[in-house]
Amino acid sequence: MKENSEVRLQPAAQELREFAHVDEESIVKTKRVFVNRNLKMKNVRLIGFDLDHTLAVYAKTPIETLAFDETKKKLVEEKGYPEELMKLQYDPEFVIRGLVVDKVRGNIIKMDKHKYVVKAYHGRREMSRVERKATYANKRLTIYDTDYRSIDTLFSLPEVDLFAQIIDLIELSNVELKLPYIQIFDDIRVCIDKAHRDDSIKSKVLANLDKYFIKDPKLPLTLDKFVKGGKKLFLLTNSGWEYTDHILTHFLTGLVDDYPDWRDYFDLIIIDASKPSFFSEGSPLEPFEPPGEDRADRYRIYRHGSSVQLESLMGIKGEEILYFGDHTHADIMKSKKTSFWRTAMIIEELEKEIISGEKVKHLTLELDRIDKLLSDLRFQSHMLTDKAAMLKETKSQDYGALSSQELVSIDKDIESYLRRVIRTEQKITEQLHRAKELEEQIENAFNQYWGQLFKASRENSRFGDQVEDFACVYASRVSNFLHYPVNRYYQTSRELMPHEA
Repeated sequence: MKENSEVRLQPAAQELREFAHVDEESIVKTKRVFVNRNLKMKNVRLIGFDLDHTLAVYAKTPIETLAFDETKKKLVEEKGYPEELMKLQYDPEFVIRGLVVDKVRGNIIKMDKHKYVVKAYHGRREMSRVERKATYANKRLTIYDTDYRSIDTLFSLPEVDLFAQIIDLIELSNVELKLPYIQIFDDIRVCIDKAHRDDSIKSKVLANLDKYFIKDPKLPLTLDKFVKGGKKLFLLTNSGWEYTDHILTHFLTGLVDDYPDWRDYFDLIIIDASKPSFFSEGSPLEPFEPPGEDRADRYRIYRHGSSVQLESLMGIKGEEILYFGDHTHADIMKSKKTSFWRTAMIIEELEKEIISGEKVKHLTLELDRIDKLLSDLRFQSHMLTDKAAMLKETKSQDYGALSSQELVSIDKDIESYLRRVIRTEQKITEQLHRAKELEEQIENAFNQYWGQLFKASRENSRFGDQVEDFACVYASRVSNFLHYPVNRYYQTSRELMPHEA
């Protein structure tokens, strides 16, 4: 056994040598850790991890297609929806995180950090600017009430695409389904939840792990590095025991010599945690013994519980705890706001966003140049307009005291200023057209429907704003931390106000 594990560890040791970076600039950008708030890792004694989309990286299209297919099947078989639903095919590009579903109107909307709706679709039909503004302008959206559904996790993407496709099916074809939009969405929610609970999805995932997961060989090395660096680790997941055990056996067991069992990485394991309520009211903590175990006492495994009980068990609390998760609300916002834990958000889409951003960097630079030029041209136009207006005012007030020659001269000056205004406005129009072209090219490089994940037009998107507000640090994978010293001081850049930039 030891001989085999040593063979497996040889490439790992080579990888560790390759990760001995001189500085952060030598780390490929997609593998970096990004900082929103200063985080001194030497002060962190306990590090926790969510399971799904955090330790366990899913193959995006296969898992989302499976959830989509199992949900539409239940809608037809258990809710009596038309058979035509079975022909619908999942579109992995149509929905991104951070969107909000308007369940009453059948719309899917993208907002900026000020909750201004910058783009909207009714079903899969993009709403015009006029239609969008008529629906959402001058309204304060209370997006956490029952009329709306916030898309905070990757698991929600299939249900939203199915909702949009069903709306199109009943409005653009002869399929008859006389139900309000909100009931359609709620039926989808019931069916997808049931598909997760009754193992319609999980049984297929467990039967073909290689299809539904992307195995990260650097993950066990990263956890080992934390442990060797003096950190205690814990697992906190909403998943049950059988699923958790299967997945982490696949990802972690026997890949590093010191950890023959995946549980050997962790000082504490909590399953069926019921996040986000785990971070507020919680429930009684129950010891758990895996079925058929004869050495369960080696591990501290529990079900349910609360963050207060977890802190009591470990004798560590608040800012001495760093928690890794992917769910904006259930993992990051709640642990940060309620328990005062430090947070590390895993954003799988980040790699694609960075790569897309690099491809259009030249377009972004040109757009920045045009923005500066437009600002200058508008300033010129306003100054020229003001000068013409001042001359008109002078002519009007001093008309009796001015000679005919002076009046003619003033008229010529006014005419000159106004001609310059017209030429400047023409230049502004030309640059606006070019800016619009660039914006469309840039947005399409990220996602043809919604554009950039972290941006909504010129502002941060609602999702980008949440990441900035609640994630102390963020990265595309847990294993990105392998590139950094265990006790690194993750420090933010100096924040600049507009007058300082």
